[in-house]
Amino acid sequence: MSQAQEAYTIAEFCLAYRISRSKLYQLWAAGRGPRVMCVDAKKLISKPAADDWRRECEQESAAA
Repeated sequence: MSQAQEAYTIAEFCLAYRISRSKLYQLWAAGRGPRVMCVDAKKLISKPAADDWRRECEQESAAA
């Protein structure tokens, strides 16, 4: 992700976090995925939302 880029597309997010698109949708269905914003018909995940989600995952892993 370049410095000027402030949001991920679904494909970029999945690539960056090394998860499949289907896994991301499973996480959202379970209420555990990153926050998403819709711009027209496109879903985007902001950098802060991705960072928050990553921290939550790390905290869950540390607590387990």
